[in-house]
Amino acid sequence: MGQSKLTNVGISTGSHGWGMTIQQLFRMGEKTFWGVDGRLYFITGLGDMPTNNYNYGGFQERNQKSLVILPVSIGIQHYPFQGKIANNFFPFIQAKTGPLFVFDGDESIQGFFERWKKPETQVNYSLQIAGGIKFIVPPYSFMSIIAGYDFFPLKKEADGRKNYSGGLFQIDFSVKIND
Repeated sequence: MGQSKLTNVGISTGSHGWGMTIQQLFRMGEKTFWGVDGRLYFITGLGDMPTNNYNYGGFQERNQKSLVILPVSIGIQHYPFQGKIANNFFPFIQAKTGPLFVFDGDESIQGFFERWKKPETQVNYSLQIAGGIKFIVPPYSFMSIIAGYDFFPLKKEADGRKNYSGGLFQIDFSVKIND
């Protein structure tokens, strides 16, 4: 992995919902990158699964929530076995932290745009600890599979919970930048 910069774009699923991520990594040393990222999580209800409603057409959800969590983080990605494994994969560990923005729409309002006109907002902190494996996959440069844990404690309750911490599974695709 001789790149000085990487941009990762990916999808995530976790204990309380799903989302998207974008991350910019910068080389610090032979085995370490530092980076900034933004993630967008859509929180779903407990046991929620969209189902097709044949009577009315389209999809509907039983426990619909209007909650969006946006962690913005700075962190480290470390490759402890860099240069020790002669193959096309690179195991890593990562830790990142930063502000957690929470937007809670009013589920009692029917229209999507009306629901999000004045959401309740709060700012908290977030922390992620994870491990993964980065594979060389042309033409995307790299693909990463990541498993970890997100710490998302809230100052005040949002949609019936004060804590949205939980497990995380993420798949990223990386592209080389300026290399």
